[in-house]
Amino acid sequence: MAIQNREILEAIQAMDSKITEIREEMLLNRDSINYINEMKRTITVEDFKKKMDTVDELDDIKFKGVGAMAVISFVWAIIFWYISKRVI
Repeated sequence: MAIQNREILEAIQAMDSKITEIREEMLLNRDSINYINEMKRTITVEDFKKKMDTVDELDDIKFKGVGAMAVISFVWAIIFWYISKRVI
C-alpha cells in the first residue's frame, strides 16, 4: 500500500511539473498568439502582399550592400598590398 501511495505521489509531482512547464510555455507564447490574432483581424491579403514586397525589396538592398562592401574591402586589400609591395 505504501508503494502505491508513493507511486501516486510521484505521478502527481510529475504531472505538476509538466503543468508548470506548459504554463510557462503558454506565457512565453501568449504575446505571439496575441500578435497573430491581431494580424488576422486587421490585415488583408493585399496589405500582406505589399508588406512582403517591401520586405523582399529590403532584403535585396541588404544583399546588394553586403556585396558592395565585400568588393570595396577586396579593392582596398589589393591597394594596400600593392602599396606595401612597393614600399618594402
